[in-house]
Amino acid sequence: MMRRVIWLIVFLLTSGCAALNPNSADDYYYEGLNCAKSKNFDSSIVYFKKAIAEKPDFINAYYMLSTVYYRVGKYAEAINCADQCLKIDKDFTDCMMVKADGYLSARQYYEAAEAYEIILKYEPNKNNFIYKDKAPVLFGLGIAYGFTEDYSKSLSALTQCRNLKDVNPISKNIISDCRDLYRSLAVEAERKKMKSEKK
Repeated sequence: MMRRVIWLIVFLLTSGCAALNPNSADDYYYEGLNCAKSKNFDSSIVYFKKAIAEKPDFINAYYMLSTVYYRVGKYAEAINCADQCLKIDKDFTDCMMVKADGYLSARQYYEAAEAYEIILKYEPNKNNFIYKDKAPVLFGLGIAYGFTEDYSKSLSALTQCRNLKDVNPISKNIISDCRDLYRSLAVEAERKKMKSEKK
């Protein structure tokens, strides 16, 4: 019996997600963060939900919950939490990015493109604007437009992304490959259109 108790204590102390009797929204939030850091996502979801239940306008709890849902592939839930976050603060770009990425991952490309476009309209001097170089936004936008077969907008976004100063060389190669792919798809689509018009 004593070994089990010692094992349980060691496990709780080393797991990074040990419940220390949280009793406030902040306590639940920090427990959720600890669980997320240790990749115990199911527990982090429970704690973030408890934080929100205690404090319904807890914007960071909504943001982290949306991020965890995105991380585990629950894109609809991630988008819904991001929407709740954005109801509290419509300029919370981090939540809008989760929403845009959620739409992209859920293959809702028109909605993704719209969300990325909204992010690009945010003022870059806002305190919460972390996408100052805009590379992730432009890349996501280019991919979303590519899947909607709006190749001119896709190529424009990917070209802008590739031409940013702070993009590392490996990313530039990936962006260039995507741009080249969409360029060839655009050419193929134009050929098909011309063939159908000749008939």
